[in-house]
Order: sequence, then C-alpha cells, then structure tokens
Amino acid sequence: MGQALLQTLQVVGWLGIVLAIFLVINTTCGVIYNTNKNGEDFSWKTLFRGIRNAVVFYIGEGLLAIACTILPFINTMVTDTFGIQIFGEQALNNLSTVGVIGTIAYAVISQGTKAFKALKNILGVSANLEQITWEVVDPETEEEQLSI
Repeated sequence: MGQALLQTLQVVGWLGIVLAIFLVINTTCGVIYNTNKNGEDFSWKTLFRGIRNAVVFYIGEGLLAIACTILPFINTMVTDTFGIQIFGEQALNNLSTVGVIGTIAYAVISQGTKAFKALKNILGVSANLEQITWEVVDPETEEEQLSI
C-alpha cells in the first residue's frame, strides 16, 4: 500500500506542476485582459481569491486520487476482517487506476481550457468562423454572380 501511495503522490506532484503552469498563464492573462481591455481596477483580493481556489482545487484532486488508490486496500481489510468480499480485487484495481487517471485528466483539461480561454481573450482571437459560399461578388459592380 505504501508503494502505491508514493506512486500516486508522485503523479499528483507532477499534476501540481502542470496546474501551476496553467495557473500562472490563466492568472497573468486574466489580470492583463481585465485591467487593460475591460478597464477594471487591479484587485489583490481577487488575485488571491483565484490563487486560493486553484490551491483548493489541487488539494481536492490530490485527495481524490489518494482515495481511489486506497480502495483496493480497504477491500482487502474488509475481506480479512469480516470474511466478505465486497468487490473483486481486479475490479477495484481497475477502478483505482481509472479513478486516478480520470482525476488527473479532468484537472488538466479543466485548468488547461481556462488557461487557453484566457490566452484567446488576451490575444483577441475570435471564435467566429468565416463562411465559404459559392457566391462571387465583383468589387467594381458589386453584383453577385453564381460561380460554377
């Protein structure tokens, strides 16, 4: 159990590095966008509230990953104590693996999406797509003609 927890904590540590990078991107771009483009005043309180929320999110994700790692060991303790097997060992090992990977994937996708959205806002990239039609407009006569 100790080895499994250490491996999970190592993965969660790497997750913390990735989330810290996304936090810096999101916070920096958000501050620049809100102060320059939206004309809002800079607020330390808002900045620290955002950092606090990111830290709480990271701690919650880490605890959820640890809980998923402990599940097979709890099942073994219940089986040894009461003689009743709640779930199969392989099923809980798979559930544990999926839980840890799912938790990490959710965290990276969630925070990465926020960071890329902040970058998109600050760079002024629009999500509007240009529509391609079969109409040709002659700039001199400004008449629409159907192209073949």
